[in-house]
Formats: sequence, structure tokens, C-alpha cells
Amino acid sequence: MEEKNLKIVVKTLQGLEQILLEECMHLGLTDCIAITRGVAGFGNLETVYKINHLSRLAIRVLVELSSFVCNNQQELYDGVADIEWETIFDVDKTFSIDSIANQTDFKSSLFVSQKTKDAIVDRFRRKFNKRPDVTTFDPQVKINIHIYRDNCTVLLDSSGLPLFKRGYKKEAGIAPINETLASGLVMLSNWDRNSPLVDIMCGSGSILVEAGMLVANIAPGKFRTDYCFMHWKNFDKELLKNIKEEALLKENTENMPQIVGLDNDVKVIGRALANIESVGLKNKITLHLSNFKNFENPFPSGTIITNPPYGERIEVEEIKVLYKEIGDALKKSFPDFDAWIFSGSLEGLKNMGLKHTQTFVLENGGLECRLRKFSMYKGTKRHPKAEEVEE
Repeated sequence: MEEKNLKIVVKTLQGLEQILLEECMHLGLTDCIAITRGVAGFGNLETVYKINHLSRLAIRVLVELSSFVCNNQQELYDGVADIEWETIFDVDKTFSIDSIANQTDFKSSLFVSQKTKDAIVDRFRRKFNKRPDVTTFDPQVKINIHIYRDNCTVLLDSSGLPLFKRGYKKEAGIAPINETLASGLVMLSNWDRNSPLVDIMCGSGSILVEAGMLVANIAPGKFRTDYCFMHWKNFDKELLKNIKEEALLKENTENMPQIVGLDNDVKVIGRALANIESVGLKNKITLHLSNFKNFENPFPSGTIITNPPYGERIEVEEIKVLYKEIGDALKKSFPDFDAWIFSGSLEGLKNMGLKHTQTFVLENGGLECRLRKFSMYKGTKRHPKAEEVEE
């Protein structure tokens, strides 16, 4: 694997591609472009390590090994077998294969994975008279095969567990948004990182924690102990150590803005507190056991980012009532706030009784959702029509 000019693909959630592009450029990815649910560009091992450790928006980081014409199983086998796998990982490592085959004559992705496994195992047997084991449970090396029409691309997954699994979450609620999405909501809101940030239905605190980590410059990978790239033969332990140490030096929890979460369930507040303490932000994020309808907001202005319930566990009529109550509470208690509401319920959003001024379409658990901005004003001030966004 050429270490100086690696082709790198960084995957994310639908709707976060553009802000991921900006983040990856800042982390050293060059000649990069946005692709569906991701970004592609070029870099080196340092780029791979940095994106894994420092990206708040990435889900996984893939490194391309080879690309070749593939019309049948023999061409697939030969193309995979030509890769010098013995220079990439040791025979005593475990590996797995994930395959996607679109618009091809291959009968299934499972068949593609089987032929890929055969080619890798046979090469190791020829070289060492031994073979690495395949496992689907916590493999040390993860290989991705993408076949589209007559082209096959072979990639290494440098991340392993999805990067939204930061390693800090002690407690989760019934339907928590993952950490990558929570961070994406904060970044899309253009919160100034100085004024108060409030989550009026904070749940297990994902939005609060990600906002706190962002302003305190806490690396999202700080609590991760393992990446797949640590099992590659070219793993540079000293390089990763330097990246981690540099990130630690940039941490600063002094003079943080007010970050506040509300929930009316004491158990849920307990989960949020456990997660906040886990990242070292105890006393930096404030929690209130309170229903948003009864909360006495002490701030003259600020930003709300929240993810109200939606989906199959709540009836349509309940959603209508809940979202109307949210709209009423915003008008009553949060004048001069920008409120960002993330939901998969169009019916609920429409029932808030407020005009939205901006919308982002995002994905959450395979469901199309919307992040909508509602700019609140004292009195009866109307939003300028030029800002209004209709779908």
C-alpha cells in the first residue's frame, strides 16, 4: 500500500456531505469532492489517522487498495489475488469482507464476499502454508468490495467500529440519535459557540455532549481504544501518539458558554448526567428536571437544538399535540432564540404553528428527517418573505 498518496473515502450520513468536506479539508484531505453519503480525496497515513481521531462527522474512513475490470468470478478472484495482502496484514490476524454489487452479473453480494475470501486465503496459503481466519465478530482487518457494472474497487476500512461509537456513552435512551448526527445538527445550526445552547428535550444528552466537546476542543476519538488501522503492518504507533497528544493540548474547558438540557424524566436526566461526566464536562453542562412547557428561561437570546419524539412509538394525534406545545413554548418562553427542530415527522413540524426559515434534509436510522430553523421574535414581528423556505 503506497503510504504517500492514498485514495481515501470518508463515509457519513446523508445530508452531512458538505460540512464533512470542509472538515476533511481542514484535516489534510486534498483534491476532495463530495459524494453520496461521503467525501473522497487523497492523503497519507497521517490523514487517515487524523480523520479517524478528529472528525466529528465521519462514520468510517476507507482506503482504496485496487480497482480493476471485473466481469466474472475469475476476474474478481484474479484481481483480489494480485493484491499483496501479506504486506498489509499478518496471517494471524482475523478479517471480514463486506461486499456491495450493483448492476452486475454476480448473483449476490454474499457470493462476491466468498470469492474474495478464497482469493485472499489462497494467496496466504501459497506464501506461508497458513491462512488467516475470517470472522464477523470484531475482526481486526475489514475489507470492502464495491462492484458497479464491470468495475471492482477494493478498500480497507481503517476505522473498524463506526466512528459515531465514540466510547464515552455510558447510557442511552429508547431512540437516541448517534453522536455523528448530533454533532452534525450542532454544526449545521451555525451556533456561534458563545451564546447559550438549550436542548428542551435532551434525552441521554447526545446533542449537549457533542456541543460541549466541540467548544472544549475535545477530540471525538479521545475515548476510542481501537481502530482497524492499528492492525495493519504499516501502523505508525508514534504518529498516532503525536496526533493524540496534540489534540489533548488543544483542549480547553474554561469560559465555556451556557449549555443547558431539559427533560421531565428523572431516569433520563440520570443517563444524560452519566454521559456528560464520562467526557469530563461535569459542571460545564447544566441539566434541569423540567418539562419544556414549564421551564422559566433565564436567557435573553440563544440557540435551541432539539430532537423531539417521532416515529412508530407515538401516535399521530399525540405528535400533533406535542409539536403544537413545542411551538407554543418557543413563542412564550424563548423570544429572540433561533430554534432548530430535528424530526422525521412532517405532520408534527407542520403543527408547530411557526414559519420555518431554513431546512436541511438528513437521514436517521434509514428514515428521512428534517432539521428546521424557526427564528423567534418578541411581539408579532414577521420573518422577511425572502427568508421563507417552502418545500
